[in-house]
Amino acid sequence: MSLIIIISVFILLVFWIIQQESKLSIMNIISFIFIGIGFQYIGFISHEFADLFISTEKSYELVAHSFDDMPLIYMIIAVAVMGPVIEEFVCRKLIQTYLHSKFNPTITIILQAIIFGLAHFNSHMFIHTFVLGILFGLFYYKYKSISIPIILHISVNLSAVVFDEILLYEPPVIFYAIFLFIGLYSLKIQNKKITA
Repeated sequence: MSLIIIISVFILLVFWIIQQESKLSIMNIISFIFIGIGFQYIGFISHEFADLFISTEKSYELVAHSFDDMPLIYMIIAVAVMGPVIEEFVCRKLIQTYLHSKFNPTITIILQAIIFGLAHFNSHMFIHTFVLGILFGLFYYKYKSISIPIILHISVNLSAVVFDEILLYEPPVIFYAIFLFIGLYSLKIQNKKITA
């Protein structure tokens, strides 16, 4: 139980820092968290699509068991917080910003998503991370704030860790679709331009 409290405090601290730095409202952050959790729905769709073309079972096993020996707190810090922060700074802040100076937004977003997908070095992960790279890139382009794809990315990874490693329960796909709908709808009704 104390581990859950430590993890919760750590995650809340990360989101508080993001809120302070980006000047996002708490409602904006909650909307983006819901959208990020909902992105798991898109992950399921992309995984099913990948299975039509390539066998991803072996590479899925590599991903699923790659963190088996890691203590839970380290997994959460590495996979659900540090990984997303570093990946977003590299892929969106550095690579996407650089590519945007050379290409139009559509090509830029596609190229950075390809790089993001390839950087995971896994056929199981490629289509999923490519699709997420497109989504993160679109949000970064639209809002001009690195905090937003960081929130989305942390929410995607953290929800996977919570369900796969802590609860050992995979909710039905509709669960993620509902989160995605609520997040997008709440963001729409806030009707405010988000600026960093």
